[in-house]
Amino acid sequence: MIIELQTKNNAVIAEIKNVNGDIPRIGETINIKQHIEGHLETNDFMVIDVQYSLDDNKLTPVITCKEYATEQNRNDLLKSQGWI
Repeated sequence: MIIELQTKNNAVIAEIKNVNGDIPRIGETINIKQHIEGHLETNDFMVIDVQYSLDDNKLTPVITCKEYATEQNRNDLLKSQGWI
């Protein structure tokens, strides 16, 4: 699994590769506990997109997450993506 992390302004700040575990669903949150170079904001990210990449007959999930700080931001983000 690949996890792409974005700021609130859609700038990609990190891409974490070879992540094991369950595939998160859209709207779920992930708390990233590792240091992200040059990024001092929140460590909470919400899944906004789940896609799959097919490389050499291997299906790899690509998860896009956007940082968020409060429950209201989560609702606003889900509405802007058309999920609620």
